[in-house]
Amino acid sequence: MVAGINGFIGAAVARRLRELGWRVLGVLRAGRSWDRLAEVSGLELIEVTSYAVDVLRSRLAGIRADVVVNLAAAGVAAPTTDWRTLFEGNAFVATNLLTVAPSWGIRRFIHVGSYSEYAPGQAGVLMDEAWPQQPSSAYGVAKLAATLAARVEAARRSVPLTVLRLFGVYGPGEAPHRLLPRVLRGLTDGSGVDLTPGWQQRDWLYVDDAAEAIITAASATDLGPSGTIYNICTGIAASVREVVDWACQAWGGESRLLRWGAVPPRPDEPQWAVGDGRRFHEATGWQPRWHWRDGVRTTIARRSALAAVAA
Repeated sequence: MVAGINGFIGAAVARRLRELGWRVLGVLRAGRSWDRLAEVSGLELIEVTSYAVDVLRSRLAGIRADVVVNLAAAGVAAPTTDWRTLFEGNAFVATNLLTVAPSWGIRRFIHVGSYSEYAPGQAGVLMDEAWPQQPSSAYGVAKLAATLAARVEAARRSVPLTVLRLFGVYGPGEAPHRLLPRVLRGLTDGSGVDLTPGWQQRDWLYVDDAAEAIITAASATDLGPSGTIYNICTGIAASVREVVDWACQAWGGESRLLRWGAVPPRPDEPQWAVGDGRRFHEATGWQPRWHWRDGVRTTIARRSALAAVAA
């Protein structure tokens, strides 16, 4: 079962699971777009009006699920700093799914977290799972609350839990407000794009690598004690400026349209967020396949292909 299956990462997970022959039950909010799932065949999709416990029990009564992957989250597709929205869409979703999960006969619950749960990093130092959990953003606080609440609820319900903290996921299917779609749109229509100075260093995780990591966790026989946290990352630092300049070059855009320094960095945005993924590699053998240059190039190629079809 994939909760939040219609999201950017959820759709990539669903696509790969179906390629591997898994039966996939997807849960999504009623009225939300299914566009990202249009080319994925054989999915069983259930809409819910909310992730409230009574709704989940009613809509998912009688189902069986070997693994549950929780990718439902507020604050990503539609950015917000509203505390109620963030906590209800993250911590409450996780705990409500875990409340109902024992009836599904699952052997593992995978909760997908975020590097935003950590304190800002220190330049040049890879952030491992022991890095201080002191988020600098409202979204990070809500994601950390979801992880902590999930660990407590999983222990109460005797549900085996694994937490995967993803670093900066990007790739085809990202929401329009995200960095690369926004840059490519501004380069394409000639309007340009206002950017920060762009010196923030990030760990750029291609969406297909993120999906493979989640599926690796779903397939693993031993991921340690329930509640264990794993970073999913590349360990490679690249600045926003470096990645955007590369995207501009690969797209064939005009660099003058990149207005560096036109907007200040967000006050809650860390200048360094690069992960140490050795724990997950040692547990499963997973490692990222995509360097960010190749991932950006492929993202652009897919965007070009979609534009050609639309034309």
